[in-house]
Amino acid sequence: MEKYQLGYLLTLAAQIIVTVVILIRQGYYLKKGQNAADKEDIEGLTKVIEGIKAEFMRDNAKVMSDLDILKDKKGKNYTQSQQAIINFYSDYSTWIHKMSSANVPMPKAVNLSTQVDLILLDIRAYEHRVNVSTNLMDLLFDDPNKLGYEMLIRGLNLQNHVELNLTIYVNLTNRKQAIEPSRKIYADLGLPSNDNSNQIIVEIEAELAELRENYSPELIRLHKEVFQVQSQFKELAKAYLNND
Repeated sequence: MEKYQLGYLLTLAAQIIVTVVILIRQGYYLKKGQNAADKEDIEGLTKVIEGIKAEFMRDNAKVMSDLDILKDKKGKNYTQSQQAIINFYSDYSTWIHKMSSANVPMPKAVNLSTQVDLILLDIRAYEHRVNVSTNLMDLLFDDPNKLGYEMLIRGLNLQNHVELNLTIYVNLTNRKQAIEPSRKIYADLGLPSNDNSNQIIVEIEAELAELRENYSPELIRLHKEVFQVQSQFKELAKAYLNND
């Protein structure tokens, strides 16, 4: 268990370091004279980061609590092979949860690009942990590891959906926000726009609406595929954990 706890602490420390770097960068821009709205962005960003850390700790405690129930009444320690299964299942479950709860953020809640970067950074950190756990299982097992690789493939399909859609969302939103100021100037002057910015805005809004409409249903479909193979692995893992 000490190795798992050490890995957890290292991951949490990495997240905190990333948090500090981002906040320092935001603080630098404040010193350059940005307005009060930027301060609100940083406050909102801080809340997002604290939420990520709190959620990580809750998820980790829940998964490990569920797995601890599988220990025998004598409190025997897990073998290296059993611990490998526990680490994989714990890392994988949290990775999937991070992706399943990754909603399309509101553009004005906090700095959009930074918020999405944090979401994807968190997901990719767990992808790395799952890869490490899978490689360790590969050295110790045959049957569980075959199922583990299938779980990994389905998890990557889910991650690709999340990353692709959130990235497109950020690009479309940033493009829209870049066009709107010039369009507003023409509108304030009562002049017709001399470009096709109005049509571009309409097209962008249509694409954003379609993305929001399709994102969650596809996320749910992919998660169901993950859950099917994850349930199979859970039953197989129980057999190995209860095996003397």
